[in-house]
Amino acid sequence: MRSPILLAAVLAALLVLASGTGSFAVPVTLVDRNSSVEVETGDGAFPSEAFSWQVDGTEQLTSNQLFVSIDGGAFQNVASLGFVGSQVSDTNGFVDPGDDALALRFGQGPLVLDWSLLLRGGQDGSGASDLAQIITLDNTGMADFDVSIVQYVDLDLGGTAENDAVALVSPGQIEQSDGSLVFQEAFTPADAIVELGIFPDPLQALLSGQGLVSAPDLVAGDVSYGIQWDFTLTPGDTVTLSKDLRIEGGITTPEPALTGLMGLSLALALRARRRRA
Repeated sequence: MRSPILLAAVLAALLVLASGTGSFAVPVTLVDRNSSVEVETGDGAFPSEAFSWQVDGTEQLTSNQLFVSIDGGAFQNVASLGFVGSQVSDTNGFVDPGDDALALRFGQGPLVLDWSLLLRGGQDGSGASDLAQIITLDNTGMADFDVSIVQYVDLDLGGTAENDAVALVSPGQIEQSDGSLVFQEAFTPADAIVELGIFPDPLQALLSGQGLVSAPDLVAGDVSYGIQWDFTLTPGDTVTLSKDLRIEGGITTPEPALTGLMGLSLALALRARRRRA
């Protein structure tokens, strides 16, 4: 093994977490009902990476990483920008009393990147789970620069690596399946380079400095994929990327991960945590 739209209120609530001063030397575990996600924050010897997503006790994920390139330089894990801070919160304590949201911040300028994750599990035995993510990039400097950001994902649905199929079903939507298990990712902006491949081809292309290429539209086997966005950021510019990763076990759909009420509950949870501190 290897290592639909987002509301402004939710974004604001998630991003405020990244300004916290807490940090974690060990992986952070998010839990919600039937699901758990483990994340290396990048504060230490390991790169920043979601490396486990268990649903009803079955492992579904090997790796979910972010890579960045500035002004045509080599792609590196987001932790290379420098870890700034991390914060966890419980956004639905009346339903499930565990931390289910994580916000990370990297870089102190000119590029500042925030990566926020929110886990919503389904009912026990449903096989359903949702992992929403928001990424923001800010140019806090005095000059323009080009930046490319890649999300790399290696899912082994059902805990097996060799029998998955992944397809770009429409702009901004990827689907992967293994028997009755179906995974969907919806992402914006939809205008992106998407490379589907057999492990470890997309990752090797990334680390070799080539970047991703848009091909092919369907791959079967031990699959993985990458999504690349390219921007020019002028001073004061902010770019927001949103991604919703959902696993369906064919029984029950999990709660929507991103709603206006969630944004409010997240802000209240953060306030309560600070009062306890």
